[in-house]
Amino acid sequence: MIRPQDWCGRCLAVATRHGKARALRAPLRRVLGVRLCTPRDLDTDALGTFTGEIARTQPPLRTAAAKARLALTTAPGALAVLASEASFGPDPVLGYVPLHQEWLVCVPASAPQVVIAVGLATHTAQFAHRPLAEDETPSEDFLHSAGFPAHALILRAQTDPPRFWKALRSRAALDAALAQARNCAVPLRLETDMRAHLNPTRMVQLARLGVRMAQRLASACPRCGGAGFGLEELLLGLPCAVCDAPTAQVGSERHTCPWCAHTVIHTRTGQADPAHCPICNP
Repeated sequence: MIRPQDWCGRCLAVATRHGKARALRAPLRRVLGVRLCTPRDLDTDALGTFTGEIARTQPPLRTAAAKARLALTTAPGALAVLASEASFGPDPVLGYVPLHQEWLVCVPASAPQVVIAVGLATHTAQFAHRPLAEDETPSEDFLHSAGFPAHALILRAQTDPPRFWKALRSRAALDAALAQARNCAVPLRLETDMRAHLNPTRMVQLARLGVRMAQRLASACPRCGGAGFGLEELLLGLPCAVCDAPTAQVGSERHTCPWCAHTVIHTRTGQADPAHCPICNP
């Protein structure tokens, strides 16, 4: 078991080949006193790539845990391993708004079955894409909306299998990629490169997750004293202010220990707007 006081002065490995330690270092060092290291020659792409050359076979949370366990063999001096995984796509409710969901996990070297996880969902993702005709040049409006050149781009030629020109960070690099891709004589697609080191907006969200993870790793279980006690699940059912029926608003939080599974339910105060009530507003 790891207790909150055990982190100070120890090494936490970050399972990444995309510079994520830069975003996580400051909050974890400030709160826990840990050092971060990055294992060399770690092929996290083997678990899936954003562009799909290697399919991701598990949900993001499980993929993040698999990354951490993969790094355990290459970071023998680390007390634990951090890893993250994200998904990007249209919001299932709003549709046209891009949604960024990201998980950050911590897997102790002494207990690989233990997974301490924090997550976030945000609409501030820098995630843009558009098809291009064979002879089309991307507009300045699209490049601006994609955050280019601060955010890198990927050019995809719709061959079988697809060809890619990644990490395009200048107009010269983009023009050169377009010239090569047009030789394929197939439709093209231009998209934001979502790898963390090439997407500053994603790095900001990873820093936010670093704060959450640091706070959780500093939290002791009230029963066993193990590190990582914290929010595990949001439970719906906040009562309606008019009829007191349960609604789809969050009514309580389930906090759990990753070591002994001790659970505490925190009930939220207040009542829900009747606009969210299935009885008052069916």
